Amino acid sequence: SAEPDHRELRAASPLDGQDRIMGLRKLSGHPVVIAVSLNARSALADWRREASFVSALAAAAILAIVLGVFVSIRHLVRTQTRTEREIGAHKARLGMALDNMIQGLCMFDVRSNLILCNQRYLDMYSLPSDIVRPGCSLRRIIEERKRTNTFEGDTDAYLQEISAIVARGKQAQRFFETPDGRVIRLVHQ
Repeated sequence: SAEPDHRELRAASPLDGQDRIMGLRKLSGHPVVIAVSLNARSALADWRREASFVSALAAAAILAIVLGVFVSIRHLVRTQTRTEREIGAHKARLGMALDNMIQGLCMFDVRSNLILCNQRYLDMYSLPSDIVRPGCSLRRIIEERKRTNTFEGDTDAYLQEISAIVARGKQAQRFFETPDGRVIRLVHQ
């Protein structure tokens, strides 16, 4: 195979001992090699300057991103804290309003699970607050009312009747007498 007519290398110069980048080229048809060299530090100075600038620019961009993320997270945390305080205040006001009503009140979701009730409702039926709380099913509440002797009748028939009233989407009311002689007006809506 033929020898290449040129080469590049980086080595210490035999003349001044400095690190140099050299280019060697054989003159065709002559037994002469031309060598050109540059001090490596001088030759790479522009590249190093550009690399330093790009590195500084990248560091500044990363810092800006980190600061942006920090500011965004701080804003989200403050917003969440403020929102949680506002929700807590609204819940406290709602709780006070519910507990100061003279009527018993309860609300259920579409699956007939309790969403909320006030203390008056619990007192009317002698229901324990550790059982009758949000998430408790209407069936479980009726079973507790049977246990506390504030409900007589067929639980399934009563639940079907309530489902039919709710399905009609109209307000319905009725009066019933508890086993202990109290008359309670029920309003379903």
